Amino acid sequence: MAKVVKTLLGRWNDYKYRFLPWIAFNMKNRSVRAVPHASLDKLLPDATVEKSLLVFCTALERSQTIENFSASSAKPFAQEIQTEHEAQLCEACEIKRTNLLAEQEIEHLGLQHRNVASYDTIVAHCGCILPYHLNTDARTPLDVMHSVLGFTIERAPSRIAGGGTGVVVTRGVVPKGCVLALYPGTVYAVHEPILIQSLGNQFIFRCLDGILIDGNDRGISKMIYKSCSQRERIGPYMTSDMTWFSDDRVNPMAVGQYINNHTKDCAANVDYQEFDVPLSFPLNLRKYLPNVFYSTEHQYAGEDYESRRWLRTVVLVSVREIQEGEELLSSYFTTVVQ
Repeated sequence: MAKVVKTLLGRWNDYKYRFLPWIAFNMKNRSVRAVPHASLDKLLPDATVEKSLLVFCTALERSQTIENFSASSAKPFAQEIQTEHEAQLCEACEIKRTNLLAEQEIEHLGLQHRNVASYDTIVAHCGCILPYHLNTDARTPLDVMHSVLGFTIERAPSRIAGGGTGVVVTRGVVPKGCVLALYPGTVYAVHEPILIQSLGNQFIFRCLDGILIDGNDRGISKMIYKSCSQRERIGPYMTSDMTWFSDDRVNPMAVGQYINNHTKDCAANVDYQEFDVPLSFPLNLRKYLPNVFYSTEHQYAGEDYESRRWLRTVVLVSVREIQEGEELLSSYFTTVVQ
């Protein structure tokens, strides 16, 4: 009997954070992040978030190219570009990149994709694609992260009592206002079934509009994600990251679901920000985005293929400078005035 009670208490502890009456009753005992209006629930403009993801995913793609081919055949990077610690493309590179993407098509698929970024071709026009110099010796995703962003984050035992696994800055310093992690998982619309997946699941994130992201990397949640990712594959192109639930992640940012809640003694140093990946995000870089829709129904704004290319994701943004060795902490309880 005692074993049954213990099991039930464990299940309740996993579920209670999604039980609205319990949340309301205990709100006074929790540290709450209050946002006066939904329009203010963004730390960074969407354009800045998009550019940050584009720069980092391009660096990961470049590293893959160097790994797949000999380093001698890879074009070296040009000089570093850094403007107030923000990832920015120079104006000439932006124009040439736009022209390049407008010209490209994938004829063998019978589709008219005009946003498949060819990194080597872009670099041939202009070496100013990244804000930092990418060391050609940076072969692992974590090395790329350190080379491009100046820091690395990894899963590690939490310093919070009972915190289990957390996320720690293992190298470098995270500047304020930096996109440093992604919340991975299957994206569910309000009307889509998630009851079975939610049982005993601590990793379900609720967006402001009711969309849910299941960040569980085990069991049925993992199976559903892999199935949906294979469904969305376009010819040779994977449109989502299939490695975030393994130890060999191609995108080291995809650990956002393991970031623990802050405490009264340890304030939050990152916040969540919802971001809809636009249609223009290059198809060949989407394999680094760790999210996929449960169904395609709500993706379509029309009958053409391009209209279903948007994707809901959640990024984590630093609210202050975070030193090496610090654990990342967010706020699980956010109130927004509608």
